[in-house]
Amino acid sequence: MTVDLAYARMHSRALSNTIKAILCYCFSTVGIYTSAHAQNQPYDETPILETTQFELLSTEKGALTLTVKALKMCQYKNGNTVLKGNIEIIIIERTTDQDQAEGPTSIQANKLSYDKMKKSFILEGNILITNPQKKIKITTEQLSYSMEEELIFTDSPIKIVHKKDILQGIGLRATKDLKKYTIGGPNGMLDIAQ
Repeated sequence: MTVDLAYARMHSRALSNTIKAILCYCFSTVGIYTSAHAQNQPYDETPILETTQFELLSTEKGALTLTVKALKMCQYKNGNTVLKGNIEIIIIERTTDQDQAEGPTSIQANKLSYDKMKKSFILEGNILITNPQKKIKITTEQLSYSMEEELIFTDSPIKIVHKKDILQGIGLRATKDLKKYTIGGPNGMLDIAQ
């Protein structure tokens, strides 16, 4: 079988030029239909990636360890990401002994913001953290997590219910596993065995 190289080059150039023209048209059309709010924002505040019905699954050694769901996700040029609407995060912790699941920790909120420069997450609005197996429930309106310090913190009112114990206060500083924490102005009811 013989192939005319000149014809093949001309045909591949024509195909390449057609693809380039289609891509240019698509990108220019997207530019024309940019939303009105985006046209008035600085470039770093306009999302470069936007999706609805966002869902992220993470596995480790073939086992599911994390799910994140939101109604909307926006990612920005500077690397920051914002999730909005019915945020639902499920963390499945594994024991080190038999790689068994310890029971999921569920986090719900209205908004989650990730700041790439500060390496921190901020949850906002109707935050509910639960772990049925550990019998713990935490509610607040704003909660932050520093990845560098591995510290959870807030200056907002917070309520922690553990089994029958109820602890409330203003502000929280805690390790990421919530084994050590400090609450400002604590009050509540604790069942102390005598």
